[in-house]
Amino acid sequence: DATLDLFESIGWDSVHARVRTLGDQLIAEADRHGLNLVTPRHQRAGIHIFRVPDGEAVRLRLVEQGISVSARGEGVRVAPHFYNSTQDVQQCAAALAQVLADA
Repeated sequence: DATLDLFESIGWDSVHARVRTLGDQLIAEADRHGLNLVTPRHQRAGIHIFRVPDGEAVRLRLVEQGISVSARGEGVRVAPHFYNSTQDVQQCAAALAQVLADA
């Protein structure tokens, strides 16, 4: 109930707009870093899947850097939400690119 109360106080339109904005930024950062986005660019709901060789290994490497993603087989799910910053999105994309470069 507390989460719903928070969303109501912020306003659902504001929450959805923020998630879209962060998603657009994540896609731009993914393009900049050459990440393989699986999720259709225009059909998303704040969830983005990137193809990686070993989702769990990549997830663990990102956790070491304080970045929370979910393993999805040969992919990782990144789901920025309204409470994330643009810096969080930049850091996530850069860290994902670095982990993949080190692999």
